[in-house]
Amino acid sequence: MVLRQGDETTLIAAPEVLSQARFAAMVGHGAASLAITHWRATTLKTPVYDQDITRLMVPATMDLLRLRAIVDPADDLRAPLKGPFRPLRDGDPTLARAAITILKSARLLPGALMVRLADSPSDLTVIDLSDPALDLAGDG
Repeated sequence: MVLRQGDETTLIAAPEVLSQARFAAMVGHGAASLAITHWRATTLKTPVYDQDITRLMVPATMDLLRLRAIVDPADDLRAPLKGPFRPLRDGDPTLARAAITILKSARLLPGALMVRLADSPSDLTVIDLSDPALDLAGDG
């Protein structure tokens, strides 16, 4: 999925359903990050800078299995050492927060791989967070 807010457009994917090829393409596209909930960040002993979520840098050398292990608590005993992490402190966390909300509503694990795009793709659906009809909170 693609999320947009103002002039920022970001490609979002759920690591648990991501193929190896798609993961490689996303990470190879540019600076990737991973958004996780504050509960997961606390479990992983990484700081929470955005109140309810944490954004982590995803190095180009990270593999998909490690990324999935970070997101999925079922792997904690099998793969206990997941860090070190490099949390992102700068920038607006709104797109990351929306991505987590959408993944939760789809009953996927709340961990979003995110890659910022230069342009909006013409072949993917773009969800614009400034759309007044958009109701991610389910209030109306």
